[in-house]
Amino acid sequence: MPPATRRPGSRKAPRLPDHIQQFLVGKTHSGKGRNGRQLGFKTLITPSNAAMKRQQEALKELIKTHAALPQQVLIKHLNARIRGWTNYYASVCAKHCFTRMDTYLFQMLWQWSAHRHPNKSAK
Repeated sequence: MPPATRRPGSRKAPRLPDHIQQFLVGKTHSGKGRNGRQLGFKTLITPSNAAMKRQQEALKELIKTHAALPQQVLIKHLNARIRGWTNYYASVCAKHCFTRMDTYLFQMLWQWSAHRHPNKSAK
């Protein structure tokens, strides 16, 4: 939308990709500043819920659009998307988020395989 046609107050807030928290800790767990002094707190950065939701929607759309392709091709497309997202969040505290995304992807692929092979059992 061009700036001239926007209504006042309709500007979207900037997207923050991460959730940032700081906790007071003792000297053995404290982070250090640029000058080497202890800060007295630990900063934890995790992917935001909105960022995880965007990734889930992207994976869901990718599985839907490539549903009829062979398994190897679907995995190739998924790997590229997953690898990029995990590399972006590799330097932050994202273990819990990666576990949630893994569970979500497993459920999506389980549904995909059940839809593709309706007469096969779960074994």
